[in-house]
Amino acid sequence: MIAPLVAAPQKAQRVRLAPHEGRSLELAAIGLITLLAAALRLWSLHAVPDDPFYDAAVRSMSLSAHNFFFGAYEPGGTIAIDKPPLDTWLQVLSTQLFHFNSVALKLPPALAGTCAVPVLYDAVRRMLGRLPGLASGLMLAILPIAVLSSRSDTMDSVAMFLNVAALWLLVRFAETDRERWCYSAAAAMGLAFNVKVFQGLVCLPALALLAWFAFGERRLRRTLISAAVFVVVALSWLTATLFFPASDRPYAIGSTNGSAWNATFVYNGYDRLFGASTQTLLSAQGATVLKAANNSEAARAQVAIAAPSPWRLFEHDDPLSGLRIGFILLASLLLGIPALIEEVIRARAPDQRARRAFGAAVLAWLLTGFALFSAMARLHPRYAEAFTPAVAVSAGIGLAWALTNRRYRRLLPALAATAFAIYAVWLAGASAPAAVLTVLAALGVIAATLLRRLPYRSWLIGGALAIAAVALPLRVAVGLVAAHEYDSGNTGVIATSEVDAISNYIGAHRDGARYEFVVADPSSVGGIIIRDLQPILSLTSYNQHELLPVAKLAALVRSGSVRFAYIGGPCAPGNKLELPRCSPGAAWVRAHGVDVSRKIGLARPDILYFLPRRYRHGRAATRRAHALDSRR
Repeated sequence: MIAPLVAAPQKAQRVRLAPHEGRSLELAAIGLITLLAAALRLWSLHAVPDDPFYDAAVRSMSLSAHNFFFGAYEPGGTIAIDKPPLDTWLQVLSTQLFHFNSVALKLPPALAGTCAVPVLYDAVRRMLGRLPGLASGLMLAILPIAVLSSRSDTMDSVAMFLNVAALWLLVRFAETDRERWCYSAAAAMGLAFNVKVFQGLVCLPALALLAWFAFGERRLRRTLISAAVFVVVALSWLTATLFFPASDRPYAIGSTNGSAWNATFVYNGYDRLFGASTQTLLSAQGATVLKAANNSEAARAQVAIAAPSPWRLFEHDDPLSGLRIGFILLASLLLGIPALIEEVIRARAPDQRARRAFGAAVLAWLLTGFALFSAMARLHPRYAEAFTPAVAVSAGIGLAWALTNRRYRRLLPALAATAFAIYAVWLAGASAPAAVLTVLAALGVIAATLLRRLPYRSWLIGGALAIAAVALPLRVAVGLVAAHEYDSGNTGVIATSEVDAISNYIGAHRDGARYEFVVADPSSVGGIIIRDLQPILSLTSYNQHELLPVAKLAALVRSGSVRFAYIGGPCAPGNKLELPRCSPGAAWVRAHGVDVSRKIGLARPDILYFLPRRYRHGRAATRRAHALDSRR
């Protein structure tokens, strides 16, 4: 068992430190671990590329209370982002405090990822003791995929922090039996839903399990109230949108009817798991390279994510690989699962009920995440942030168990270190410094295990095993920082020179038009929105769902409200009608507008069109557009 071997009083007595001295060392250790986490997440944050799609929303939301509340994507407030705006609210506040810049945009996820480390440590410490707590905090601090997500311009790390906060609140409830803690945990999970919808709820079954066993005699009452608190908080923003007339609500990108409810539960819910074919534009991974050119993180980021399988998270080359999550996940599975199972089986005393429930909850969280992200058809590396705390806790508990388990004390550290060494050499190559260090540390564990009379033998085994466990992940995390890697996507990325050319030309020829331009795909022009902060209109949403009928577009052009259209590229033969640039509205623009792409210095044609108020061949072109519309 973990508890009798790592509890604070016994450890203090063994190393002959007074209790307050042991606590001081513990606080110093978690302080250093938190500083390490902060350095990995905040260092050179300005050099990490931005996410134009959500950053355009942050820029637009700062213009009015209407845009702020609804998460408007463009300054005119006609369309909104596809998720509840809690995370972008945090980014708006950050940019208001520190001005709109790259660092301010990424501060919320970076700080959330950093703060999750000491909170996770304290939750584990309260249940299982100092050593598992410190090891768990260290694993989360250096876990490469967690570092990558925290440095990216996305909301995943904020949702992860709320998950860890909910875990800590439930631990406090298990300690004190004060109901305010469990209801606060339910509220934290509701907030996580408002950050990353269903990805924020991956840990919900595990936390519900912990709460159920901790509720005690008033279990049913507490369960019902907690469920009610969760539902109220989770649906608070969605419900609030219904108090506004439909004409005042922006069209939610991704929905089929403009409703934020539809975008949340269909587009970001059912379709993510079961309807990938309905998200044609979003189902591709974006990378087609099958093998990294070298072992650098920049080369690895170009590889397509492996197909669903139980081995996906342990692959050699891809953005969600063994180097980024699989190495520490191996420790979670080989050592963490046996340690958690033993904790669940042996913690049978009434006063150990909370420990038992905690072990079962971590195990459930780990297995749920592993199964989900091994099977998902559409996956981005940042999605795995939903179970990185479970990976870190399992690995930390497993390492502590390997060092302190009396039955297998001679065997477990040596076996674990050997597995780490073999896997490190396979992932990084035998000549990689981190792999060499892992191998040397493994040999040190084996040697110290065999030499029974070696002075400070247990300290040497523990230190060498720690080096074997963290050397490679730490090196990979540092590599991610050095390469300015990120996982916020490239939606809406346009070259700065192209943005300047388009913006300058429209500004000089807009002639008082109400809208800066009409766009085929709204997600493709985030960079222009950020630069100009002008209202735009969109022809389509995802899957070519028509937002602006051809007749209304023609009327806007005749009235002078719209004078330009951003199509984004040609409709090549063989392209499906789902593509926005092949929509009826885009066909109408080509038939009636003048392609000025080459004229303004763009390298490609069919990007920007000027729309004269008086155009020729209107009827024939309109008939062609309606013919396309009838084929949908």
